[in-house]
Amino acid sequence: MKRKVKSKPTKPCGRCGAEAPRLYRVVVEKDGAWVFVCDDCWPSVSEDNPHYHYGGTWTGRDRG
Repeated sequence: MKRKVKSKPTKPCGRCGAEAPRLYRVVVEKDGAWVFVCDDCWPSVSEDNPHYHYGGTWTGRDRG
């Protein structure tokens, strides 16, 4: 009997739209809203950004 392999849940990146199993919750603009960004977009929004705030990491873990 074959076992079903569960894929990790993903969410789209708020910058590039790519589906990712891990996203970082950040603010990147003055008085901006929280957005989720992927591993690829995170360096460009965090480096040398005075408005950058980190708010946690979302991971697509199965909580069932």
